[in-house]
Amino acid sequence: MKKIVMIGLVLLLLLVGLKHFNHYQNTTKVDASSPKESQMVVRHFVKQDTLFIECFIPSVTFTDKSSHVKRAKIRVYVDGQMKGDYNTAAFVLKGMQRGVHLVKLDVLDRKSSHQLGMHRQFYITVS
Repeated sequence: MKKIVMIGLVLLLLLVGLKHFNHYQNTTKVDASSPKESQMVVRHFVKQDTLFIECFIPSVTFTDKSSHVKRAKIRVYVDGQMKGDYNTAAFVLKGMQRGVHLVKLDVLDRKSSHQLGMHRQFYITVS
């Protein structure tokens, strides 16, 4: 009976650990004690040669409808090369080469292209 309980406990811990690992592999968060202006959450996943990115940034907007929040764009770099500016919170990069790549996201003011102090970097693997 003790063996069954121990095996069940080990399996439960393993499942919880794998779920925790997978969540943090695809999500990048800012420390909750940091100022609201720098809060940025990025989710991403790779499917074949396509990278899907989704950003949550409460202090900026990507639409022209809101006048009381700073309008922003996201500049994307892959392995140090600029891939483009995106005026949406979610976007797709197609045609990624196989291998491991460093992706960097910079949040910029849409009009002046000045940095707003929010950056994220993460590695992806395209297989």
